[in-house]
Amino acid sequence: MLAADEPSFAAALDQMAPKSTVPGLGYTNSSIRNSLELARPVDKWDARTQTNVARSLGYVEQSRTLLESKQARLVVTLMPFAWNVSRDEMKIGRRLYRFGGCDIPIDPLEMKIRDYCRDREVDYVDLINAFKKYPSRDDARLFFPNDGHWSDTGQAVVADAIFASLNAPGSKSALH
Repeated sequence: MLAADEPSFAAALDQMAPKSTVPGLGYTNSSIRNSLELARPVDKWDARTQTNVARSLGYVEQSRTLLESKQARLVVTLMPFAWNVSRDEMKIGRRLYRFGGCDIPIDPLEMKIRDYCRDREVDYVDLINAFKKYPSRDDARLFFPNDGHWSDTGQAVVADAIFASLNAPGSKSALH
């Protein structure tokens, strides 16, 4: 697997997920490109990714400001794809997205979001580590085998992670 910070990353990305105008394939390739780009160190992100992440955090900031004006609190999480969690998850869908034999870390984006939350005293619910800690079992997968939607087991792990996070000491959004 090509390291995400190697100089030849862009060329390999174009070969693996060429830009396409074929219906359906364009979406798939766009997902691949975005996931791979976000796996790179922040200082290696292309201008489009930097702009999109900044824009997204701007929307989060607008939401936080609005909620605070209503005496409500914002809670943020990052929803991982199966390829951010385990090679054992979403095996059929992984082949479709060409991620059959690899995991794609989302650490750079997650750290950017965690920093945003820390700097603004916003609670962050860590779903990625909750999913990674869940023991892999064939009879209880976190994701459906053919797409990125959470199974009943995945939904239960998310509910438990949210409940634990919001009831943790120091949570600004505690449920008590």
